[in-house]
Amino acid sequence: NEKVVAAVLEANADFELDLALPHWPRRGQTLHGIDPRTATSIAQCTIRTQFPDDSTIGFFLARFVRRGAAAAAADVPNATKLSPGLAAKLDSLAKVRRKMQRARASTMGSTVHAPANGEAAAVPSQPS
Repeated sequence: NEKVVAAVLEANADFELDLALPHWPRRGQTLHGIDPRTATSIAQCTIRTQFPDDSTIGFFLARFVRRGAAAAAADVPNATKLSPGLAAKLDSLAKVRRKMQRARASTMGSTVHAPANGEAAAVPSQPS
């Protein structure tokens, strides 16, 4: 996903990344082998969801804007503010996600491994 974003940015100089869903906690991954500044920008501006942690099947989102369009959008009042209802819904979903993670961790044991994506995940302990 991030490699596709890098290719799009390289092929389309008229476009740049804009911050996608600023309130979403899980961001993109940092690519290696490309300009570190570009890799950091892609990781910070994109989002991903992960099954089952985010109550979705998983998706990736990148928001491209035509150069100069982001500045124009900043002039629109409340362009980046969430409505109170949406903010409350996101807070509620975050609480449910944390509760599910705690419940899963408590039933699975305390052994932790690091999957390929670099995030720690709990796995069941083996009985002695």
